Amino acid sequence: MYEVTSRWDKKLRRARKITKSYPGRITKEGLIKPKYKINQPKTCKECGASLFLIKENQEIVNRLKRYFPWRWKELFVLSVLRLLYRCPLKHMGFYCQDSWLSEEYKDATLSKNSIHQILESTGREREVIVEFLRSFIWGDENLLIDLTHIFSSSGGEVLAKKGI
Repeated sequence: MYEVTSRWDKKLRRARKITKSYPGRITKEGLIKPKYKINQPKTCKECGASLFLIKENQEIVNRLKRYFPWRWKELFVLSVLRLLYRCPLKHMGFYCQDSWLSEEYKDATLSKNSIHQILESTGREREVIVEFLRSFIWGDENLLIDLTHIFSSSGGEVLAKKGI
């Protein structure tokens, strides 16, 4: 037994049959679901790497909370997903749903528009970013950040070149 519906086809000028899902077969006992649907897990999420990064980076999370109180969850989730999957920003919501991060940070919004707004507003707060990064430096230590994959529209900036 298949779920079937029909739609009007303007070119053919008649109804066209559309076969949808296979809910199972009907017997005297009732509907019997197919075996491939019976054994399907309800949810399966990546947990190991995400949980490790959450636990090992509590200091960074605490500083994000202090310097970016309204969007610290999104910034942390974006950075973890970027580290794990190296995916484009438009796919972050998809990867987050399949990750344990979606359980830990349930109210983090990672839609295409919200990511754009978060990154745009965060990028305008240069002083806060500098303070956040300086909070990791003690004494004579230096902080090295690889910005090779960051594109810049700075025309005359000598440092805005692709690295080796």
